[in-house]
Amino acid sequence: HSSMSALDNNADDSDSSDGVPEIGLDALRPEALAALLSVKQARATASMDTTALPDDFGMSQFWYTDACADELAAAVRGRGRVAVVSCPTAHRALCRAGDAVSVLFEFDARCGANLGDRFCRYDFNEDFRAKIPSHFEGSFDVVILDPPYVSRDCLEAFWSFAAWLSKGAAVKLVLTSVVNRPWLRAEWGLALTDFELRFTSKLCTPLRAFTDCEEVAKRLGGFAPPED
Repeated sequence: HSSMSALDNNADDSDSSDGVPEIGLDALRPEALAALLSVKQARATASMDTTALPDDFGMSQFWYTDACADELAAAVRGRGRVAVVSCPTAHRALCRAGDAVSVLFEFDARCGANLGDRFCRYDFNEDFRAKIPSHFEGSFDVVILDPPYVSRDCLEAFWSFAAWLSKGAAVKLVLTSVVNRPWLRAEWGLALTDFELRFTSKLCTPLRAFTDCEEVAKRLGGFAPPED
């Protein structure tokens, strides 16, 4: 992964999500490191609420706020069966909204608690055709992708998986850094929306939502204006 950061290299065998840091621990400013330590301390004294999983900086894992996840879920509701890839908070939001058929594909098995066959472990470093049950192929009308890293090779691995999951021209909603905007539009037909993702942690890179569906974009505030 030539474009991965030091942190990415340290966590290359992981595939979690809901946020993407782009800096290694050694590059953190003192105030950011203090915030990280406070997160770890909060984990150590966390309540017994098993649904509130702590995020994991080492796994490139940050959670979206419930309000943010609810908006993402609302944007795709009513469009058919949804595959949620590496975005546990969006899947929980769909479940809260009454969705009983969406499936979460995620590296962190903790996120599959109580989901039964609506959870499938996914590691983008592995060949999904050999690891993912074949009955998922071509069975989803919407695919939400939240790649853990912003590197192009990571996104391309996710995109190949999305194409395999898609039923025909399934709607795609991709959550990644705005730095990928030019080629996402030129090569995958994904346009930037005005929707800004919000996190429970402050230790993450600003991410944006991209989609190829105008109706989904409208529900997320519309497409962003074109660049000059």
